Amino acid sequence: MRDKEALLKEIHHRVKNNLQVVSSLLGLQSRAIPDPQMRKMFQESQNRIHSMALLHESLYQSEDLSQIDFPEYIRQLAEYLFRSYGVSGQERIRLRTELDRLYLTLDAAVPCGLIINELVSNSLKYAFPEGREGEICIQLSEHAEGIAKLVVADNGIRTKPGPVFDPRLGHPRQDCFHGRGRNALSVNGYSAADQQAD
Repeated sequence: MRDKEALLKEIHHRVKNNLQVVSSLLGLQSRAIPDPQMRKMFQESQNRIHSMALLHESLYQSEDLSQIDFPEYIRQLAEYLFRSYGVSGQERIRLRTELDRLYLTLDAAVPCGLIINELVSNSLKYAFPEGREGEICIQLSEHAEGIAKLVVADNGIRTKPGPVFDPRLGHPRQDCFHGRGRNALSVNGYSAADQQAD
């Protein structure tokens, strides 16, 4: 059993390393691109890859290889995105989290991580233009037995509504819009701990 766990950890470690290599290659390639729009597309691809690499890193470091401490993952991903968009350490855009201590399977965590990446990225890019101040809130709560509720919201300007995720990744509780709105998603495949995260 220990050999099997060690092998699984090694697999997650190698997947994480491979994803980081791909992300680094995209970063190197983007430096040679003169078009700012194209460079942004490369940055967004890097962010998506990083969101998946973080999940495999979490599993590699976890004692339970079947579950991910999703609140901790959300904090790490949000911190990375704030740095990526150059707002880390600034008071202009604040992050508020309300996260129950829930553990997700990898099958549930990957699409949720990608959705959080898209929603937070959209808020950072569009909701606070021209130095506008505001707040991004991420909530994760036990909604019903076996179902978690994930909400991403901001109090920035409202932009033109539009769906922000592929319907193959999850089932929305309501339409997802970026800018001055709540974006909610039901999540299957989690277990709850006895305590709540701060």
